[in-house]
Amino acid sequence: GQQLYVSGYVCTGGCSAEILVLDCTELAQTLIIGDVSLSDINFDVISIEPPPGNENASYVHSDITLSVDGSRLYVATVRDGTVGELHVVDTVTRSAVGALVEVGQSLRRIALTPSGDRVVIVGTETTGGCMSVTTGHVYLVDMATGAVTTVPAHADFGAVENPTAIAIAPDGSRAFITDAGANAMLVVDIARRAFVQQVALDASPWDVAVTPLGNWIVVPVTDGET
Repeated sequence: GQQLYVSGYVCTGGCSAEILVLDCTELAQTLIIGDVSLSDINFDVISIEPPPGNENASYVHSDITLSVDGSRLYVATVRDGTVGELHVVDTVTRSAVGALVEVGQSLRRIALTPSGDRVVIVGTETTGGCMSVTTGHVYLVDMATGAVTTVPAHADFGAVENPTAIAIAPDGSRAFITDAGANAMLVVDIARRAFVQQVALDASPWDVAVTPLGNWIVVPVTDGET
């Protein structure tokens, strides 16, 4: 709880991805004063470097997550609006760890298993030109090898349509993914790399969380009015 990481991007012509690192103790003391702006707070900046040959690329962040021990920051970005990337940053040196991994097209949310061996990412891809079609995807990244697996559609209920959030079971065995397109929550068996269940909801879900014991899943929903 010593540092707060805030992802964002700065656009001046193109867009560059940056992560602000704020000291929580200093931030708490500053907020006691009342209304403050970012210029009133000391912070560090972690810049996400593009791969070689893409120095002029435009970046936006989609999501970040920390390892359990806080030593690694996992950053999902979108390069030039068409290439999803997963970056790993050492939180002590503030530098990249290993090679970036290209994942899909437009990433939205990211989650890490407690052991740190798998990253689960949801995103969308658009195909078809003038008659374009946007579909949702769930990607599993093996952090030991960098291999990316797209979870295939289930025979009965298909795949995710419009993914909005991810939560991981405390034991790392399941990923719970909310789908605003189907008003449902999908369950992924991470080891099997497969959808195993679809839970219908009364309205459109926009987030999901799992209790520490794994016995409850909390899903806030909206019907457009409430």
